Amino acid sequence: MRYKMLCAMSILLVFMLIATEPAKAEAKEDCEELIQVAREVSNQLPLQVDYMTRMVAMNAVYLRGHCVVSFGYSVDEDALIKEIQYSVQSRTGSTPSKHEIIRHLNSEAGRQELREAVFLNLPPNLRELAEWPLFILQMTYSYTGANIKPFFIELD
Repeated sequence: MRYKMLCAMSILLVFMLIATEPAKAEAKEDCEELIQVAREVSNQLPLQVDYMTRMVAMNAVYLRGHCVVSFGYSVDEDALIKEIQYSVQSRTGSTPSKHEIIRHLNSEAGRQELREAVFLNLPPNLRELAEWPLFILQMTYSYTGANIKPFFIELD
């Protein structure tokens, strides 16, 4: 229920921002609205995003003419590994080991694949927000296990 409210608030806010022309809108005023949403969402954290992901942090700040919106996520490492094993097995017929997956996810190629997967799965309204020159979207992903290194994404 809280996740649905978060999504509804976020979508409404983003549509309000998209409805105003960026050239006419004041970045600081728009950011103040996002800062308020971030405060409200922060009071509800952690929020379960899906079966393996929890939002553990959200912050917005107006800095040097930009609105920087940051999200922190915690991903269940074992659930992610099982999801990857299932995906690979369904496509190829073979199942990679946990060690192989961890090694790949900690490689630069694996980390780049994770970044691309996150970007491709962003809701379109967040992708549009990240493309505005006034906004910087940051996401940090950490894992519940100790095997996969955290990674950071910044869209500006």
